[in-house]
Amino acid sequence: METLSDRGLCQDCWKDTHFATGQVCDSCGVPVHESMVEPCYCDQCLGQPPAWDQGRCSVLYEGVGRKMALLLKHSDRLDLVPEMAKWMHQSCNAILQPDMIIAPVPLHRWRLLRRQFNQAAVLAQSMARIDQSEVWVDLLHRIKPTEMQKGKGRAARFTNLSRSIILNEAYRDQLQGRSVLLVDDVMTTGATLSACAEACRQAGAKKVNAAVFARVARLE
Repeated sequence: METLSDRGLCQDCWKDTHFATGQVCDSCGVPVHESMVEPCYCDQCLGQPPAWDQGRCSVLYEGVGRKMALLLKHSDRLDLVPEMAKWMHQSCNAILQPDMIIAPVPLHRWRLLRRQFNQAAVLAQSMARIDQSEVWVDLLHRIKPTEMQKGKGRAARFTNLSRSIILNEAYRDQLQGRSVLLVDDVMTTGATLSACAEACRQAGAKKVNAAVFARVARLE
């Protein structure tokens, strides 16, 4: 996949893009077996409920979806952002609320200096432009240069992020009673998003939802 056309992906890429459609887990958005009960949850979220209220993903982290996420993160493919943000906005339409603040998962400043941009932030800003939502790019701060999450198990990921993400105090009064949509590019265990959600809740957020481009998960 070299570029996106005005119409999005080419035919072959569409075939290799695994969208999260049909009945999905209300916490992480992964497709689940059809159920008469709503909301329904995947086994992981049912066994270990995340810290946020509702969540959605656009694609599964495989095929073209995985390639797009990696190209954005490691190859500076910002041209992919509008299409990715459009898919994210469509997938989380059911959990958007009026006057909801959009906020990205933060990068530590050292990692931001190396990467030059926060992929979650550019996705959040592009999503906000779709319906003119309010976006607070610096709502959260990552205060510890945590180790890379890749290769860590679920428990190690949560331990690695312990007390690493805090609220920007400049927003504390403004956040009281507001709802937040957290945005990230990829979700694996949900440890990072949970840390962000807890920081928002402690500051008085009314509701915290989550939207990610790709979800690392198996079909239920």
